[in-house]
Amino acid sequence: MQKLLGSIFLGLGFLISWVLYIGLTAFAIYYIVTIFIDEGFVAGIISIPITGICLAIIFLIISFIMMPLILLVAALFGVHRE
Repeated sequence: MQKLLGSIFLGLGFLISWVLYIGLTAFAIYYIVTIFIDEGFVAGIISIPITGICLAIIFLIISFIMMPLILLVAALFGVHRE
């Protein structure tokens, strides 16, 4: 039963994290392209590192939020048993 719950939570974690990571990355690319189109080349070049830093901070926050789920899956799979 623990392995089944671990598999369900692992699949749920992959589903949530991949959707978030792919969606946020796609939105960042869309944002940078619209800055290039609307504001010009210089503003687009400036927006690339700013968007990257903001995206890295958001991914770090998501990783910290997902940490309890990772620990739960590890406990359900019996990784920490001796």
